[in-house]
Amino acid sequence: MSDLNIKSSFDWRTTKTYQFTFIGNVKDYVSILSVDGSIYHTALLTAKTAYKITLTLPSYEPKVHFVYNNNDIEYPLSSTTVNYTFK
Repeated sequence: MSDLNIKSSFDWRTTKTYQFTFIGNVKDYVSILSVDGSIYHTALLTAKTAYKITLTLPSYEPKVHFVYNNNDIEYPLSSTTVNYTFK
């Protein structure tokens, strides 16, 4: 282990915290799922009303899926702030 060279900028965290804000066009459930289908969160959206949730997810997740109103949307986790309006 003494020969192991790790850059000082290496991020050792195994999780990232994200702030999600959703606005739906109808009253329905939204689920946030991993790529493999594991459910991270489910909530009932009210039409035209913002719903906010802070979630801590595995840092290795490059994207998630939003399932709402019989639609599956793949969304990249390129920022820790996610604002999404369903159409």
